[in-house]
Amino acid sequence: MALDLASLIHPDDALELIREWVADAPHPVEVLPCTREDGERALLALQVTTRSPLGSLALHTGGLLVDHGWLRILGAGCARLPRAIDTWNFLEREDLRLRRALLVADDAVGGFYAWF
Repeated sequence: MALDLASLIHPDDALELIREWVADAPHPVEVLPCTREDGERALLALQVTTRSPLGSLALHTGGLLVDHGWLRILGAGCARLPRAIDTWNFLEREDLRLRRALLVADDAVGGFYAWF
């Protein structure tokens, strides 16, 4: 049974942890904005709470551009990163999505990064 949005939004949100990581990163990291609607859609599709960095990134960001876009970490998507973690992974389509893996990032030379 899928959790509702209220159950996925955790009072101990990982957004502050993400901000700390961004501030401490050895390379520039740009946090991209997203609409609340897109963030909620991505979070509901992932079914991961915002206590985890993955859930927090999905709800609050369009994604992260690391080192001027060399590495692109997926969030809810936005104009500058027009792929969202939920739609890029076809989470609504059992027949199209990867089994037991989630694409979470890609890089400028064609690499993909998955969470297993």
